[in-house]
Amino acid sequence: YSPTRLIFGKGASADVGVHIAPLAKRVLLHYGSERVVESGLIGSIQSSLERAGVAYTVLGGVRPNPDIELAKKGVEQAHAFGAEMILSVGGGSVIDSGKAIALGLKNPELDLWSIFEKGLETRAPLPVACVLTFPAAGSEASNSCVMSNYETHQKIGYNREWNRPALSIIDPTLFATIPKFQIACGVADMMSHIFERYFSNTEHTEIIDALAEATLRTILTFGPQVLENPADTDAWTQVAFCGTIAHNNLLGLGR
Repeated sequence: YSPTRLIFGKGASADVGVHIAPLAKRVLLHYGSERVVESGLIGSIQSSLERAGVAYTVLGGVRPNPDIELAKKGVEQAHAFGAEMILSVGGGSVIDSGKAIALGLKNPELDLWSIFEKGLETRAPLPVACVLTFPAAGSEASNSCVMSNYETHQKIGYNREWNRPALSIIDPTLFATIPKFQIACGVADMMSHIFERYFSNTEHTEIIDALAEATLRTILTFGPQVLENPADTDAWTQVAFCGTIAHNNLLGLGR
């Protein structure tokens, strides 16, 4: 089950407004550190939304291992604004924070942290879209959402099929400034996602085995290339899509 529409290619992020406009006219624009502001990416996305007639409110500040308290703030801000979609600009933490906000908006009678802590049943959330800035976690097409509570020192995942984003933009030109250590961690994350599915006692999964092996070979070929030269967008096109299919569960099919 993969309802996420993937907009893939160099420069794809410049047209985010064109792709959002048919889906929503008011969005919460959600991001992490100020680096995406300083780089000009947030400004470019805002301009694209404005050209497409999409209104937005902005909430930054997502940290690695996203904080449930910021997500609660996002629920309040998005509700007050009348947001019809959450647009996350970032890596897995920002996307997961956006997913949590979307869950909170559609399930206002539930305490947001309790959804994660107690595994409460929910209604399908508000749609989520994302502009990926760091390929690793695969959250741009997965059903996974992992949030942290810094008061109770807990980190808990909540997997539901309706967590999958409606739209994800994967633009390899955005990955050139990722630090090399983070590139290495990201590639290891992708491989781990595949290993967790590949090493199984289930028999007669030959086509899925073959797809998993091909994805791993691609990562082993192009991972060192992006580590050596993070500005190599052609190599990033290979690595980035490997990260997406490593965790959208295509490679776990039938196991």
